[in-house]
Amino acid sequence: MMFYHGWFSMVSFRDIRIVNKVLLLLGLLGLVAMLATVFATGKMRTIDNTYGELVNKTAHGTLALSRAATRLRTTGMQLYDLIAEEDAARMKAIVAEMDTTHDQWKSMSAAAKESLPDHAADIGRLMDQYETLFATIRDIQVVALANDNAKALAITRERFAPAMDAIFTVMSRLLVEADQKMRTESASASAVTGSTITLTYGAVMSGLVLVMILAVVVANRAVSKPIVEVAQVMERLSDRDYSVQINGTDRRDEVGIMAKAVQVFKDNMMRADQLAAEQEKDRQAREQRAARLETLTRQFETTVGDVLQAVSSSATELQATASSMSATAEQTTRQATTVAAAAEQASANVQTVASASEELSSSIGEIGRQVAESTRVATEAREQGNR
Repeated sequence: MMFYHGWFSMVSFRDIRIVNKVLLLLGLLGLVAMLATVFATGKMRTIDNTYGELVNKTAHGTLALSRAATRLRTTGMQLYDLIAEEDAARMKAIVAEMDTTHDQWKSMSAAAKESLPDHAADIGRLMDQYETLFATIRDIQVVALANDNAKALAITRERFAPAMDAIFTVMSRLLVEADQKMRTESASASAVTGSTITLTYGAVMSGLVLVMILAVVVANRAVSKPIVEVAQVMERLSDRDYSVQINGTDRRDEVGIMAKAVQVFKDNMMRADQLAAEQEKDRQAREQRAARLETLTRQFETTVGDVLQAVSSSATELQATASSMSATAEQTTRQATTVAAAAEQASANVQTVASASEELSSSIGEIGRQVAESTRVATEAREQGNR
């Protein structure tokens, strides 16, 4: 008992496979049919016993008592035949027939007494009375064989007829009572038969209805409803609704297998959407970075152009200044003889200007190199942004 209890506590009905659920319902239907058969068989045995007792006891006893009454009437008829007969041989034959009838009456009365226990005492008294009556018959036979018919008739009227009437009265009452009992028992057996048929049909129909109700409940709750729920979950997942809950993944039947498959499908869809979102985010970041690099490159090129233009303008102005100073130096040289101090000062100024020109040329070269390097860096940044 502990094992079965533990097994049923561990195994839930919803974990049973659908085919096993169907087999379980069929087994339940078979159990109902078997119980109905056992019930009907038991009732039919009761009915068989009732009818057996009715036939073997009451009917047999009633028939035996009725035959005993017939033999009693036969005895009376044989007695009157004996009184009326004049042939001695025939009279002896009648006496022999009466002895045979007497033996038959005793046998049939004993059978009735055994088969009708409720009337055994009355039948026993009848058998005693009949023996007394047959003693009277013996007296009548002796007188009749002596052809004293008047005395034989007198004994018959005075002793035989009243005793025989008394026995017939009791036997008639017993026959009526036995017949009533037989009818009552037959009606009771018929009622039991009818109730057995009704109860059997009722039990079978109730079992069928119960099994059908259970089948509908099982089909709805254990099969149809979970499958519909899984279908609804799939429909919501197709709309990218990941808030839906998947029930039944802990089941171990076909519905549980479907629920687990849908859960895997949901997880894969979520991972795929997450990867797609991350890839889209990376693409947008690359585009934004390339756009910023393009803007910086353009700004740098513009700035470098402005610087080059400014440097070129300054160089032009410086060259003009140098030319002016060179002219001034020539003029000063021509006037060297006159103003020596001024010539020396002018020469110093020319050297200063020449040094400044060299530094300016170096600056222009460095600026050109930096512009080329900036252009190269901007080009590489643009190519990386495009990749």
